[in-house]
Amino acid sequence: MDLHALLSVKRIFLFVGLFLTPALHAQIASLPFELKKNGHIIFEVQLNDHPEKLEFLLDTGASGELLAKHTADKLGISLSEEQQINATGVSGSTSLNVIHNQRLDLGQGIFLRLRNLAVADNPTDGLLGATIFRKYVCLIDYDNRQLELYESIDDVDKTGFTEIPFTFDNRIPIPQLDMDFTLSNGETFSERVFYDIGAGTSFIFNTPFAAKLNILKKSKAIKTIKVEGGLTQTKVTHKKVMLPSLALGGHPLDSVVVRVTNSKKGLLSFENYAGVIGSQIAKRFNTIIDYKNKFIYIKPNQRN
Repeated sequence: MDLHALLSVKRIFLFVGLFLTPALHAQIASLPFELKKNGHIIFEVQLNDHPEKLEFLLDTGASGELLAKHTADKLGISLSEEQQINATGVSGSTSLNVIHNQRLDLGQGIFLRLRNLAVADNPTDGLLGATIFRKYVCLIDYDNRQLELYESIDDVDKTGFTEIPFTFDNRIPIPQLDMDFTLSNGETFSERVFYDIGAGTSFIFNTPFAAKLNILKKSKAIKTIKVEGGLTQTKVTHKKVMLPSLALGGHPLDSVVVRVTNSKKGLLSFENYAGVIGSQIAKRFNTIIDYKNKFIYIKPNQRN
């Protein structure tokens, strides 16, 4: 090959390399997850140098990470009553044990270094909370069951996604956004809600809001159930009702079974919020979560 041809080939490769490099480096990792029937997202992780694979639930309703007490016992992790933090969840507030300077290995070279790791009763081995959302822009691909991690929202292909702004008002580190409702009597309204993919339901109306709007009287009742869960393992009553329609980001969801709670503690007792969006609605949209700029982007997926 003569010099002129060689230089031409080098220019072509240089051009192609410059063109492709941003795309190749935009995505940091793509982590597989197990999708439960109720929409819960489960990851296999490892804690520190323990060889055991642990199952952690991805949870936008958790301000930090949590290790189940039964898992701490299994790993031989000792707890001290002197090392505790206060935490508020859906079901109420409580004091939790905490261990310091832990490391979670999510695979593919993704590590989360945790200054504090709470320890409490929990059905899974743990919760994967806000740390990963603060560190990365996260695309939850429910269709392919992958969590894609990016450094910047500019690196993500947002084609077909609807942008929804959210806030962290009232010093509550859970995304808060607007949702549209239609009741059985034809009444419509738009209200502020919490976005909590760790809640294994469709939507739960907060106690004060449901009472104020007489949701039970204006909705088609289905049945009453007793539930126990959250940080406090509190038993509460949920009444299931059918709503003709909900809409998130302008995307309608028809004939949705939701819950009305009588909880007097935790997020479900907060005034000025209609309630909590859970995993059964969240799983119907591939979702980009950008904590830095406070936007969620949703696109209907195969489950919609």
